[in-house]
Amino acid sequence: MRSFSEFLYDANTTYYEHPFNWRYGQTIMNVLYLYWPEKYMQILKTDDDCFFNDEIVETLLTKLEKEWPDDDGY
Repeated sequence: MRSFSEFLYDANTTYYEHPFNWRYGQTIMNVLYLYWPEKYMQILKTDDDCFFNDEIVETLLTKLEKEWPDDDGY
């Protein structure tokens, strides 16, 4: 799996490529699905799901960074 920094870079790049089509929380969730589908499914429809709520993006990103597997997959 790629690093959290790479995930965040790809999410930001994707967001700036779709400035009038996607909200930031929507972008984070869409890119998360590509990187870590199991975690996406755990977050889906919970209080951490930022797809429809940009106000909780920072909280989710903080949690994801702490939980993100290191280079060894742990």
